[in-house]
Amino acid sequence: MFAVNAGRIRARFGRLLPAMAARCAWRSWPATGSVHRAAPDYPAAFLPGLIIGGMSAGLTQAPLFAAAGTLPPDRATTGSAVLNMARQVGSAIGVSAVVVILGTGAAHTVADFHHVWAAEAVAGLIACLAVAVTARQARDLASRRAGS
Repeated sequence: MFAVNAGRIRARFGRLLPAMAARCAWRSWPATGSVHRAAPDYPAAFLPGLIIGGMSAGLTQAPLFAAAGTLPPDRATTGSAVLNMARQVGSAIGVSAVVVILGTGAAHTVADFHHVWAAEAVAGLIACLAVAVTARQARDLASRRAGS
C-alpha cells in the first residue's frame, strides 16, 4: 500500500521525512516497554512495529528502485547492482551485529534481545541523522548551483 503510493506521499511531504519518520518509529518501537511484559503479547508488542517497518520499507525501497530504473541503459546494470549490494551488505551487517550482541548459540529469552533492540534503535537513529545531514548538504549544494 505504501510502495504504490510512495510517489504521492513524497510529493506531499518530501522525499525523506515520511520514510525516515517511519523508520525511526519502527526502530524505537521495541524500546517502548510493551515488550517487557512477562507474558507474550504479539498484538501490542510486535505487530505495530512490524506494520511501521513495512510502511518504512515501502516508502524507502520503492523510490530507490524507481531511481535505479531511471538510469541510462549503459548505467542501469551498475545502478541496480550497487543498490542490491548495499541492501545485502546492510542485511549481513545487521545479522552480524545480532550475533555479536547475543554472543552464544544457546537459547535466548526475550530479555536477552533487549540489547539487540537498543542497538537497532541507536543504529536507526544514527541512520536518520546521517540522511538528514546529507540531504541538507545536497539541498544546499543544489541551491548554490542554481544560484550561480
